Amino acid sequence: MSAGCVVVGVTPHQPDAVVLTAAEFAERFGVELVCAYVDAGNYPVDEDADGNVRSRPVDADAEDWPEGAFHSGMLARLPDLLDGCGLRWSTRTLAGDPAEALARLAQRLEASM
Repeated sequence: MSAGCVVVGVTPHQPDAVVLTAAEFAERFGVELVCAYVDAGNYPVDEDADGNVRSRPVDADAEDWPEGAFHSGMLARLPDLLDGCGLRWSTRTLAGDPAEALARLAQRLEASM
């Protein structure tokens, strides 16, 4: 991915306008839109070169330690919002404090916004 992408945090109940506005900026800048979902119930343990995070639950007593995953509802909704926009877009799964996770991703990807 080239430097200068636009990173936007996505949550299941936010207005579509958040993603669509970020898409407008990405289109104007001629860069990729990166939609990042942050699982605040997990903490990061490792990070891929592209910014995706492997994580574990904060609750150490959890019977299951599922890997953090992009919210399925958002993953299903994003193509409806973005596929007709004519821009490149991708998703990232993050963990931990949302502000810190998004800032870390933006820095790693050298985001313009």
